[in-house]
Amino acid sequence: MMPNGKIISCSDDKTVKIWDPKTGAIINTFEGHSDYVYAIDFLENGCLVTCSRGGEVIIFDPEKEEMVNKF
Repeated sequence: MMPNGKIISCSDDKTVKIWDPKTGAIINTFEGHSDYVYAIDFLENGCLVTCSRGGEVIIFDPEKEEMVNKF
């Protein structure tokens, strides 16, 4: 769960999704990984750090709804 109460998920469809826990609706979908995403963490600034099976690490900014960096 995100600090703001939203639910976050990662998947073998190579995406990270933010969900509204009250309605079950998808709020946002982040793409950019080339393999399934298996880990998510949060930075102090609110950005998401995600890691995929392919070894990619991507930082997403959920407020701006964009990819910040890809390693």
